[in-house]
Amino acid sequence: MIVLRTSAARLTLLWLLLSLAGCGFHLRGETPIAPAFSPLLLQADTLTEDQQAQLRRALTAASAIVVDSQRPGVSRLRVSLAKVSQRNLASSNASRFSLVQVDMTLQYQLFDLNGKDVFGPREISQSVQIERDDDNLLVHQQQLEQAEQALFQQLLVRMISHLSNAA
Repeated sequence: MIVLRTSAARLTLLWLLLSLAGCGFHLRGETPIAPAFSPLLLQADTLTEDQQAQLRRALTAASAIVVDSQRPGVSRLRVSLAKVSQRNLASSNASRFSLVQVDMTLQYQLFDLNGKDVFGPREISQSVQIERDDDNLLVHQQQLEQAEQALFQQLLVRMISHLSNAA
């Protein structure tokens, strides 16, 4: 009887996963950028080199052809970090721990092959809360950097999703 329940559960789970895949849902998959916006020139001067490389990799993974110079027939994507901030939400003198919220806002604007504004500047925001140990500031700085990297990656995924629906 237990074997039947396990087999039935496995079959049910397999059926559910196949149903999700059949309707177009993919785990950790990239949504392709609309072909109408490729090739694509990035204008992301305010981003760090690492962030620009991460953006380029994310766009390439979403089937965009990223070029290095403006020429006729090339769409443009302007991306900047509009805001990166931290604020203390709670702290305790007794425990020497604080709760810090890290906020990040990404602004982007897409121009089509003819230079026409496809949609005006859009902003997307994301935040995360981390616990800070006031006795170990080095670890806290590493946590902040990791949180900002994760936030940037999440914002890129959301931006690419928006771009894939722009056509």
